[in-house]
Amino acid sequence: MLVTCVAGLKKRADAIPLEVYEKLLTVQKTRFPNEAAMIKWVDDQHFSEKVRKEILDAVPPTMKVAEDVVVCVDLATGKTLWKFKSPGEATGRMASSTPCVADGRVFALGSTNFYALNAGDGS
Repeated sequence: MLVTCVAGLKKRADAIPLEVYEKLLTVQKTRFPNEAAMIKWVDDQHFSEKVRKEILDAVPPTMKVAEDVVVCVDLATGKTLWKFKSPGEATGRMASSTPCVADGRVFALGSTNFYALNAGDGS
């Protein structure tokens, strides 16, 4: 078993060099103002062309944005009575929840928060 573990830790020929990975970690939460600024940062690091291409292929050119939204609709008319919005995280369909109404409040689970809203006005 030890031989298998050691073999698994050996560097693969196609692995990104550790020093490149460490540089990428320094900007992992950076939001560049645009794609050109991100490409400039990558080019300023003087990575090999192979590594540069891998990085640019791996990073999407746009940032996903999301909002957590709870909407109160009049059942008889279909009219929106109120809408609550809060910044969220793009998590796909995993953030969808069925709200619960109890004691004058609407309880809903968002992408990163649990909300307890006033059922009358969404505050």
